[in-house]
Amino acid sequence: MVCCAGFVHAEDSIPWISMNKIATEGYYHNHGFTKEPVKIGLVLDLNAVHQEKHFLKINNANINYIYLTDYVTKDTLYKSGDHLPFSSRPIHFWDFIFHIQKEPKISDSLLLTMDKSGESLAYNLQLYNDRELDIVKNWELMLFGGLFAFSMIFTVGFMLLGILKKEKHNFVFAAFILISTFWLYNNNGIWFQILWPNDLILQHISRTSLSALSIGFFIYYFITFYRKDIGPKALLIFKSFIIFLVLRALTVLMIPQLYNDSNLKYIFQIVGTPLLGTGIIFFLIYLIKFFKKKEFIFHNIGFAIYFLYLVKETLKLFGIDLSELDKTNLFLPVFSQFFLVSMFSLANIQQYRSNKKRKFERQLEESHVRDMEVSGKIMEAQEHERTTIGKNIHDQVGGLLSAMKIKLQTVKIKKNDTELNKDLDQFIEIIDQCSNELNDIIDDLVPPQFDEQDFSEILLTRIRLIENATNIKFNYNPIKLNINKNISLNVYRIISEMITNAFKHSNCTEISIGLLREKDMLHINFSDNGIGLNFDGVRKKHGIDSIFNRVKFLNGEIETSSNPGKTSFYIKLPL
Repeated sequence: MVCCAGFVHAEDSIPWISMNKIATEGYYHNHGFTKEPVKIGLVLDLNAVHQEKHFLKINNANINYIYLTDYVTKDTLYKSGDHLPFSSRPIHFWDFIFHIQKEPKISDSLLLTMDKSGESLAYNLQLYNDRELDIVKNWELMLFGGLFAFSMIFTVGFMLLGILKKEKHNFVFAAFILISTFWLYNNNGIWFQILWPNDLILQHISRTSLSALSIGFFIYYFITFYRKDIGPKALLIFKSFIIFLVLRALTVLMIPQLYNDSNLKYIFQIVGTPLLGTGIIFFLIYLIKFFKKKEFIFHNIGFAIYFLYLVKETLKLFGIDLSELDKTNLFLPVFSQFFLVSMFSLANIQQYRSNKKRKFERQLEESHVRDMEVSGKIMEAQEHERTTIGKNIHDQVGGLLSAMKIKLQTVKIKKNDTELNKDLDQFIEIIDQCSNELNDIIDDLVPPQFDEQDFSEILLTRIRLIENATNIKFNYNPIKLNINKNISLNVYRIISEMITNAFKHSNCTEISIGLLREKDMLHINFSDNGIGLNFDGVRKKHGIDSIFNRVKFLNGEIETSSNPGKTSFYIKLPL
C-alpha cells in the first residue's frame, strides 16, 4: 500500500511526507498563488509500541477548505474549512488541528487536501502529543493576550500624546496600532472565528480590508511625520498609493463575486499585489534620504523595518521566502508588532527630548537676539550722546576759546605793552593748548565719516594723530577693507579703546596692529610691548569691558594674553 522508504506512490505525483519527520522537524511549504487545491500525502510511520494519540497542527488559519482522508479506503476522516462553524474543527483553537490516532505495528497513509484557490498558500505542519500541544496553546494564548494588552496600552498612550502635543501623526500611529493588531488577530483566525465563522465572504473581506487599512495608516503616518521634508511630487505619489489601497479594499467590498470565482480572485490578486509591492519598495528607497537625520534615528529604523517586512510579505505571496523565519508564521508578525510599537515609542521619547532641546536653544537664541537688540540700542544711544556732546563742545566751548583768543590778540594790539604782551602771549598759548586738547576730545567723541573714506584710511589718520602726540611707534600696514558703516564704527571704537589703554596704562613704546579680511571674516591682531595687564582685574576699570561687549555684539570671538613685555588681543569678527 505504501512505500515507506521513498514516500512516493507510483500511481500519482503527490508529495509524501513522513509523520516522523513532521514530528521532529516540521514541514513548511510556500506555494505562492494557487489556482487549485493542493494535496499532500502523510505517511504514518511513528513506530508506536502502544496506541498513541497525536495532533497535526496546520499553522494557517485562513485556508478555505481542508479535507483529511484515508488514502486507501478514501474515507473522509475530517472535513473542515472557514465555510463551516468553528466548532466543526476537532479542537477549539485558531489553527487547524487534527487528531491522529496511531495504532501499534500498523502503517497507514492519509491524504491532506488544502484549498485556497485564487490566493497564496503557505503552511507549516507540526505534530504534537497532548503535553506538547498544551504548552503550545498556553504559549500562544499568552502571546496573543500580551499583544492585545500591549497594543491597547500604546494605542491609548499615543492618542493622549496627540491630544497633549496637538500632533496629528500621534493619532495616526494610534490608529495604525489598533488596526494592525486586529489584522494580526484576523490573520491568525481569532477574530473571524469568533465574529463570523460561517461567512466565507466576510472572512476574505476582513483580511483584505484590515491589511489595506493597516498599511494605509502606516503610510499616512510616514507622510505626516516627514511632511516638511517630502517634495510635492513624492507626496503626490504617496497619496496616490493610499488611494490605491482604499480602492483595493472598496473593490473587495463592492464585488463579492471575486470570492465565488477562484479565477477572478486569482486575477485580482496577481494584478494588485505587484502594484502593492512596487509602492512599498518605492517607500523603502525614498526612506534612505532621511537616514542622514540622526535626531530621527529610531523613527527611521522603525520605518525601514516595517517596509522591509512588507516587502518580505509581498514576495512571500509569490512563493518567495527571504528567510527561514517564515516557518514561524505565527510568531514573526506578532514580534514585529511588538518591535515596531516599542521602536516608535522610543522614537517619540527621542523626538520629545530633541524638541525640548530645540525649544531651549530657540529660547536662548531669542534671548541672545534680545540682548543684541538692547546692546545695539545702548551703543546707538551712546554714539548719539557722544556725537551730541562733541558737537556741543566744538560749537560752544570751542567757539568761546576762539573768541577769547581773538579778544586777547585785540588787547595785545591796543595796549602794545611789552610786559603785558608777554602775559597775553602765555594766555594765547594756553588757549591754543586747550583748543588742541579739545579737538582731541572731539575726535574721540565724534565718529569719522565712514561713508567718505575706507576704514583703513580713517584708522591710519587716527594712528598718525596719536603717534604725533606721543612717543609711541606704531606698526600698521593699511590695506583696503571695504566693510560697512555699522561694523566700521564698532571696529573703530574697539581699536581706539585698545590704543587708549595701551598708551595710558601699559607704559609701552611700540604698538602693532594687523587687519586682514578673509572671505566674510575680519581678523584683528593687536599687541603692545608694555608692562602687561591682569584682564580679570582691569576689565571694568580700564574700559576693556567695552571691547568685550562690542565683540560680543558683533557675534565675534576674542582671545587675550598678557605678560610683561607683551599684551595681545586677537579678535575674529563675522562681516
